[in-house]
Amino acid sequence: MNGIHDHGVCESIRQCPNNRVIGENTPKDKDRRVDTETGLSILGIANDNQYRIDCCGFVKEWKFYAKTNTGELRLQVWRPGTSPSYSLVGENIVNVANAELDTTVTKSIANSADWIAVQNGDILGWYTPGSPMVTYDNGQQVRRVTGSVSSPYDWVDVPQTTGRDYGLHAVLSPGNSPSITNLATTLTLNYNDDVATNTLVITLTVSDAVISDTLTTTMTTSTAYFTFSSTTYASAGDFVTCEVTGASTPADANTKYFIKFISGTAEYGIFVKDQPGLEYDTANLYNLVIECTDTKDEDTKGFTVYITRNQQPSFDNLQTGLITTSTTNTIDYESFTDKTADITVTVSDGQESDSELIQITVTNVNEAPVFIQNSYSISGNEGLAGSIIGIPSFEVNDPDADALLYSIDCTEFSIGASTGQISLAADYDTDAASITTSTTIQCNVNVSDGVLQDTATLQVTLSNINDNTPIFSKDNYAFYANANDNIGKILTGDVLAATDGDAGVYGTTTFSLDQTGLGKNYFEVSDSGDIYLIQSLNPDFYAGTALSFTATVTDSEGLTDTAGIAVIVSEYTTTTPSTTTDRFNYVLEDSKNVAWFTFLMLILLALLGLLLFWILTGVNWTKLLGACKRRPKRKWKWNPMVERDPGRRLPPPPPPPKPHELMQFYSKRFNILSILSLILLEYIPPPTPPKIKPSGIKWEYWTDQDFSTGNLG
Repeated sequence: MNGIHDHGVCESIRQCPNNRVIGENTPKDKDRRVDTETGLSILGIANDNQYRIDCCGFVKEWKFYAKTNTGELRLQVWRPGTSPSYSLVGENIVNVANAELDTTVTKSIANSADWIAVQNGDILGWYTPGSPMVTYDNGQQVRRVTGSVSSPYDWVDVPQTTGRDYGLHAVLSPGNSPSITNLATTLTLNYNDDVATNTLVITLTVSDAVISDTLTTTMTTSTAYFTFSSTTYASAGDFVTCEVTGASTPADANTKYFIKFISGTAEYGIFVKDQPGLEYDTANLYNLVIECTDTKDEDTKGFTVYITRNQQPSFDNLQTGLITTSTTNTIDYESFTDKTADITVTVSDGQESDSELIQITVTNVNEAPVFIQNSYSISGNEGLAGSIIGIPSFEVNDPDADALLYSIDCTEFSIGASTGQISLAADYDTDAASITTSTTIQCNVNVSDGVLQDTATLQVTLSNINDNTPIFSKDNYAFYANANDNIGKILTGDVLAATDGDAGVYGTTTFSLDQTGLGKNYFEVSDSGDIYLIQSLNPDFYAGTALSFTATVTDSEGLTDTAGIAVIVSEYTTTTPSTTTDRFNYVLEDSKNVAWFTFLMLILLALLGLLLFWILTGVNWTKLLGACKRRPKRKWKWNPMVERDPGRRLPPPPPPPKPHELMQFYSKRFNILSILSLILLEYIPPPTPPKIKPSGIKWEYWTDQDFSTGNLG
């Protein structure tokens, strides 16, 4: 759309110098922010008249700094009219591409026919149908209104917005001077002196590079012999009259037709009069006589009119009367304040017209909800049924604002019908499928308003986590060690074993031993579960000792299990069946024999003490040994004489022993001690040989102790 100069204004105002800048000289200096309103119209009525044009010329180029948004931008020039109205002089429509963001955009108008003609007092403005992209900084006051405005528009009543100094300017051009293309500086034409009046001498051809300029051609030299007309070849003083003067057939042709000047042209037209009464069956042909005269000369020509049979009228400016919706504007029930529209349809035959009012009512129809994106994604962890994964960032547009329902086609997951929350529909264990990191499952998610629906894809990524604790294969383990084993010797017996249900790094386990109760660390465990010596057991522990401590298995994230460890200490060296170094133990090497020996020694000491007491107190051993003999059965006899003789005298005591008799007495006592010692030794059990039990390819020492685990008997 281009403007036209008002030459009356421009004749008194200077012509714009070439490359005159109106607006912000350096658009990049105003690159801090952009407006947020969609469909924004702006008129640069600023306090310092920065966007006001002060000369006459043409807008040949626009420059502005673009940021954030792409799309269409309409660069405009407005002209103040009768207050408070402004008229749109012209606009250049440009598009901002993504590559032009964060740069100073230059839009040169290549075709001069699209240059906007401007004059003093015109004001720059612009309109963004979508999101704005012209940047601004703090500064002037401008007029801003949301939506496209029509011309003329009352900009004065639009509130001023402060703090807006936009990075935009227009580059002006003075335009080009018109030229006469077929006339030299001097032209000589020769005519006879009897040439007729109104003879055409020459037709001038003029041009202007700016097509929008309206050219006015005048002849400045005054002469009585020549006249100049810018619109017609005829002399300026002639007036031509044309009319229908008659007809050969039928005779009333001049009453049915007339001639008049066609508005906006230099031509005359033949028109039929109102209600001419034409009848196809009576007269279907009229021969007209047309006569034109300028009061000096005249000309007459014939014109034939053919009448066609009457046809049913029809619209010729509509598609058979079909009313269609706009190709640019969408009809949206929700955005209509008034749900009805009045349309006036007019039919015309060139002279008369008729109009009818059609009322169109817009009714609401259900529109399908639409996902803004084609694909969404969400991440979570493996887990039990019902575990919540999360809510994807679903964005759904439903013009009807209906209640929306979600559904999903994957059996592994369930979705909240109204919330879109994703949960595990069943237990999901990545370890069962030997998945060590994560797995991605693609599903289709539907959104529905109850009738219509849309579908998008959802990628759910489930990560492997440490959800299993390592477990020992047994609660207790038994091992065997020789008190004289070398450091590094692997103990015989069990092997530590544990399992972890996790796959990958989470299923990696290590063993450790807690030997706090032993006072120091005697053992270490390998990754394979073997326990071996790191400190000699001799002399801290003797044969037959059972050492107890705890083993722990730990996975990569610190989950643990424990088991009891028993190590039986002996001095036997295990060998292969073909050779053996086994020997019998001494009596006192067996703990049971030690107990018996201690008990018997106590009895022996007690007897020795008793004997010593008897010796020192002078016990009559003859009587003592005689007391041990069986006495014959005593016969009782009553002697009344003894009873009757209470004065009978008792015999005297025996004399003390002589020295040689005393030596015999002690000799007999020492013989008795020897005999008792032999008797005690006879009842002490002999040493018990160890039992030998084959186990694999080794012979192992074991006792009568009973263990619930291991290879003990």
